[in-house]
Order: sequence, then C-alpha cells, then structure tokens
Amino acid sequence: MAEKLTPEATFLGGKFSDNGYAKVGVDRVLDTWEDLELDVQGLDGEETTLGAVVHGWILWLKSHIKITEPASPPPSAMP
Repeated sequence: MAEKLTPEATFLGGKFSDNGYAKVGVDRVLDTWEDLELDVQGLDGEETTLGAVVHGWILWLKSHIKITEPASPPPSAMP
C-alpha cells in the first residue's frame, strides 16, 4: 500500500517535503529482493535493506511504483 505525503509530513523526526517519494507499507518481499539497499532508511532509521522493513513503512520513488488492478478470478471460481 502507498500513501501520498503531505507538505507537513515528517520522517525520522524532520520535515520531509514531497520530492518524488511516497510512503509505502511493506507486507512481504520476494526472496531475491531482501538484500536490496534502500535509498532512504526505514522509519526508525536503522533498516537499510528491503527485507528488514517487512511489516513496516519506507519511502519509495513514485516513478518506481506501479499500481495495478487485482487479477479477476476465472469464471469457474466465481460463486
């Protein structure tokens, strides 16, 4: 999930103006991406890899976010 940042948004105790990032919740990470180094540290300032922020929030470049429609279930799976 992603949230739009407002001009009043803060990150790591300081102001964070919207400069192309969105606040993104990380629910799961595919194994091959766990070691990906983050551009901006996690919310508590200690996480530096994508795998370390599972169930947390990070800042992610909006240009790298793609929101897609969920796949429709096949007709045979519909009640």
